Amino acid sequence: MIVVLFWSRLTSEAGEDYSSMAAEMIERARGTPGFKDFKSFKSEDGERLSVIHWQDAATMRLWATDERHRLAQKLGREKWYQYFRIEIADVTRAGISSARGPPALAAAPGPPGGGGRGAGGGGAGGRGGGSPGDTPMHHVEGGVGEGVSPPEPARRGWRAALPPPPSPPQVAAAS
Repeated sequence: MIVVLFWSRLTSEAGEDYSSMAAEMIERARGTPGFKDFKSFKSEDGERLSVIHWQDAATMRLWATDERHRLAQKLGREKWYQYFRIEIADVTRAGISSARGPPALAAAPGPPGGGGRGAGGGGAGGRGGGSPGDTPMHHVEGGVGEGVSPPEPARRGWRAALPPPPSPPQVAAAS
């Protein structure tokens, strides 16, 4: 499983056009094979954090080539974001710290005995953990702040490591 962490801060130009595109991107992502989960949080100072889970690098790469997503990225760079930062990582372990916690995403199993923060641990969202100076984050319903990749020089780094998207099935020609 792949997790994408996307931090951003919106400009004053990010109005209804941004909100509409963000909602469209979430729906398109949910319809993309390999999409697992999306959550977005907003801190009191306006910074946003979106957490997106994908089945694997190949399915995330498929999303990265979606034409509407590419348009949203362009508009985000040009007018909607003051800045953004993206991190992409393989999930090597996930877990829930409570039987009453949220449903687990399918991920690589952890070692026997568990422990650690895992998917249900602390960090953003104000659910414990984190550093003493962490800014509290609040969940944003409808999920905004997603859909923009790094500027071109940075993008080459993480995209270069991704496998190409799956090829469409070939149809045999009639003879």
